[in-house]
Amino acid sequence: MRRTVIRGLLLGLVACGGDADLAVQTRSGPTSFRARSALFQQRNGSLDGQSVQLLAMALYDIPLWCSPTDAGTPPDDFVAILLEVAKLGTAPVGPGDYSIREADGQPVEGATALYYSFVQGMPGRTLDVPGGSMHLSNVTDGSVEGDVDLTLEDGTVLGGSFSATTCRQ
Repeated sequence: MRRTVIRGLLLGLVACGGDADLAVQTRSGPTSFRARSALFQQRNGSLDGQSVQLLAMALYDIPLWCSPTDAGTPPDDFVAILLEVAKLGTAPVGPGDYSIREADGQPVEGATALYYSFVQGMPGRTLDVPGGSMHLSNVTDGSVEGDVDLTLEDGTVLGGSFSATTCRQ
C-alpha cells in the first residue's frame, strides 16, 4: 500500500518540475543515483483528529519542467529518492535535523525515505531506506534546502546537498 501511494506522489510531482541545486549522488554500493532535479510539497491533514504537517520531497535523476505546456507529460523512465517528514501539530515542518527511520505503517512523527525507479509499462523497483539523516537548513513556501546521508537496504550509501523548489502554476 505504501509503495502505491509513493508511486502516485512521485508521478504527481513529475507533472510539475522545478529548478534545483543538487550534489546528491551515490557514494558507495551497487545502486547508482545522481540527482538532477528536486521538488517538494507541504501539506497538512489530520490523523485520528490530531493535526499533522507533512513535507514531501523528491530528488530525481532527470531534469523537470515548470511550463504549463510540458506539465503532465511524465518521462518514460526515471529514478527518484522520496523523503518525507511528518510532524504532529499545526506548526509547519521547518529547519532541523531529522533521523531517517524505516517506514512501518505506523502513524508517528519522523522522517522516512524510499528509492524508486520507474520504467514505463513495467513494475517499479523499490528499495527501502532503513537509516540515515536529513538536515533541513532552510524551509520556505517556495523552496527547501539541506543535505542528506542515506543508506539503502542493499547497502548503497547516498549523500550530498539539495535545494528544491515548488512550482507556481
